[in-house]
Amino acid sequence: MNQFRESQSETVGRLQTTLKSELKSYNDVVASSFCTQVPTVSTKDIADAVENVVKSEDWSKNIILFGVKDDDGVEAEKAVVDVFGNVGEKPHISYCERLGRKSTDRPRPIKVCLTNGDAAVRLRNC
Repeated sequence: MNQFRESQSETVGRLQTTLKSELKSYNDVVASSFCTQVPTVSTKDIADAVENVVKSEDWSKNIILFGVKDDDGVEAEKAVVDVFGNVGEKPHISYCERLGRKSTDRPRPIKVCLTNGDAAVRLRNC
């Protein structure tokens, strides 16, 4: 019986030694699995990203209308309201303006900025 206990103690000792040398702690495994350097993001990078999103959102509200008569007595906004009325839409217009120099050959395009990007998408699909 004594010999059995000694053998068992010896086996347990070898097992403990093996476990200590071969097995790593959970923290060691996690630390070696992941990159220890965390990439840094500068405030300039964040500001640039926000600016790009804002520009994209602003541009999505714009529509360019071509072929609308360029009469001296009619303001661009009145002409735009008439065009949108003909297709059954009444979006809220932030502003509109004629683009380019006046010509007798063809009417100048009108840039229309709407308050809602969804309305602009609907109008583009008319």
